[in-house]
Amino acid sequence: MKIPQLKALGEKTKVAPVFLVAGAAGFALLVLYLIFGAGLLCNLLGFVYPVYASIQAIETKGTDDDTQWLTYWVIYAFFNLIEHFSDVILHWVPFYFSFKLGLLVWMMLPTQNGATFIYQAIRSRVKTTTTESGEPTASASQGVYSEAD
Repeated sequence: MKIPQLKALGEKTKVAPVFLVAGAAGFALLVLYLIFGAGLLCNLLGFVYPVYASIQAIETKGTDDDTQWLTYWVIYAFFNLIEHFSDVILHWVPFYFSFKLGLLVWMMLPTQNGATFIYQAIRSRVKTTTTESGEPTASASQGVYSEAD
C-alpha cells in the first residue's frame, strides 16, 4: 500500500482500502450531484473517461481505437452544440440528464460502438444527398426545389 494513512484507516475500520476509496468517490459524486446538479455530473462523466481513453488510444499503434474516440468527440461536440441552443426547452424534459448520461455511456463503450453507429446513421443520410465533392445530387436538389414550389 502506497498511502499509509489509508492502510491505517482500513485496519482501524476493518474495511478494505479499495472500498474506502470507492465509497469516497461515490460520496464525492453524490455531493457534486446535489450541489451543482445533474448537468455538471453528466458532463464530467462524459468528459473525464473519454479524455483518458483518447490519450490511451493515441499511445497505441493501431488506429481502430483512434477512430472510435475521434467519432465520439465529434458526436459529443455536436450534441453539446445542440444542447447549448436548446437548453431552455431541454430544461423541462424530465430525466434529460439521465438519458444524456445513458447515451454518453453507450457512445463511449468500446464494445457497443454507439458513437460509430450514430455517425454512420447520419453519414448514410447525408451521403445519399451529396456527391463525393460535396455538391448536391440532381435528385436531392430536385426534391428540395419541388417541395418549395
